[in-house]
Amino acid sequence: MKNKACIPLIPTILVVMLASEMIPIISADLEESKGAHFTRVEYQTKIYASRPTAWRFTIYNENRTTIEGNQGWFFLVFYLDDDLLWSEYNDTEYQVWQCTTGRSVTLSYEPGEWEANTPLSHYAKIDLYWYNNGTYHLEDTTSFSFDVVLLTTLRHLHPFSYLVIYLLASFALLYYYYTTGVEPEL
Repeated sequence: MKNKACIPLIPTILVVMLASEMIPIISADLEESKGAHFTRVEYQTKIYASRPTAWRFTIYNENRTTIEGNQGWFFLVFYLDDDLLWSEYNDTEYQVWQCTTGRSVTLSYEPGEWEANTPLSHYAKIDLYWYNNGTYHLEDTTSFSFDVVLLTTLRHLHPFSYLVIYLLASFALLYYYYTTGVEPEL
């Protein structure tokens, strides 16, 4: 009798587990549409240390405006590995930039040269804020990962280059003798 009582319990547990997994998916799909959002993000996945790079963002303003008209005012906040890297609002003279309702704007940023002694992997997150009459609202977030790669130069290669050529020629000659069956003359 104990086995028969357990059989209906197993499907009930499975249904509860499946339902609990589906609830977050449904609520994520029902989120309110954002008034402005990133439509394109361009970046390099490999950045060389001590060399400049550029990040390019295209933002579409669907319906964010101010009282003055059909312009929306926005700014970006950059995070690197969850630490604040740079904020347009706090770190620039212009603080905010415009984007007309129903239009896109493309912005390019140069975060500078990356200094590294060892290869590093970084995680960047960029928040898009709408500035509306003294208050700001988070509109969208994008994130990506990139690697900082070191450029290494081979030093002191010249004295060893003759050794490498000699070894390659020796191996090629031994391969020739081995494959053809000809014995070398000494």
